[in-house]
Amino acid sequence: MEGRAYWQKSKYADFEKRVASIFEALGYSVRRQAWLRDRGFDLMLEKLDPPFLLRTGVELKYYENSLLPANVVRQVLGSLALAKLDKLAIVTTIGFTEEAKRLAEESGRIVCLTEAELVKTIPNSKKRIEFEQDLKIAGYSQSFFTSLLNAGFEDYRSTILEGVPKSRLRELFVQSATDEEMVEVLATRIPREKLVQALVSMLEPSELEGVITVARRLESTNLKQRKGTLRQAYDAAKNESNPQRKGKLLESFFKELIALVPDLRVVRSNVDDGVQEVDIQVRNDNRQRVWQVFGDMIFVECKNWSEAVGSDEISKFWIKLQNKNVKGGIFVAINGITGDRGDGAWGNVKNAFDKGYTIVVLDGDDLEEILSCVDITDKVDEKYVDIYELS
Repeated sequence: MEGRAYWQKSKYADFEKRVASIFEALGYSVRRQAWLRDRGFDLMLEKLDPPFLLRTGVELKYYENSLLPANVVRQVLGSLALAKLDKLAIVTTIGFTEEAKRLAEESGRIVCLTEAELVKTIPNSKKRIEFEQDLKIAGYSQSFFTSLLNAGFEDYRSTILEGVPKSRLRELFVQSATDEEMVEVLATRIPREKLVQALVSMLEPSELEGVITVARRLESTNLKQRKGTLRQAYDAAKNESNPQRKGKLLESFFKELIALVPDLRVVRSNVDDGVQEVDIQVRNDNRQRVWQVFGDMIFVECKNWSEAVGSDEISKFWIKLQNKNVKGGIFVAINGITGDRGDGAWGNVKNAFDKGYTIVVLDGDDLEEILSCVDITDKVDEKYVDIYELS
């Protein structure tokens, strides 16, 4: 199996393993499809509730950018009628249409859950944090609304909008977008000038003043909450022992961190064109302060190493910028980079800057300051000034 078909099968297999592990963490004995002879359900759960042994079938439905439709619930209802089960759960990635949820609720025997909702049923613990990090790495802890916003242009055109009527898209937005997500869009995804123009044209001065007051209060509250969540993610990345997972967790953390900056948006991650791989690509629509020295695209490299990163890695990152004509990037190295002023890795940062390429280096101390009290823009500006003073 090649290409997209293989990729899809691999994604589903990962999804199945994650869900099975979550149910095991909840105390269920789990059997997978390879061993099942029961009506074709993907997982079979058993839990002893003395004097009874309760059996629950689980149907897994993997969708990348759409809600699970009602016809799937109807099919499952037909299978459930023939199976000797106490209950059946449908677990999916993004969410369910309102009709699908209504049919399941009316049946009295089907529970509809997203993977993110299933994780939330685990009591607060280190295990739950690990599952939440797995969700972020997989990219399916979000609603259809957020998924659409985060999709790359190619996916947006080819897999999301192709053949979907505008009325249907509006329905999906209404069904899946939370108030928090809408506030996030207003605060971080829409360029400030466009947002201000729209608000001024729609609202009276007194109404606009009220909106600004509420927005500032929400922004302050949301920032504190998001930094609290980011702290957990950062600690998990630092404490992880598996090298590959350690790197992925740092990438996942930084994608959430950079999203705190208005008009910066992660468009792709782990991009491999067969020649080079870029950890994170960030679309830059921010022309305020230090962000104006970066171009329309910012590359991000993350190194969660136990030692300082050497000059070779900086050189490789510089080459990636040159190959794609990207003028600036952020190099995240938990334990910093080698050299001082004009030598080692710092010497390569200086050389790149002299040639017109900005590489801002953020180390573990910088990230700690950002999580504690320093604005990320202030910190990036400070590190940019450090490069300027090197030259």
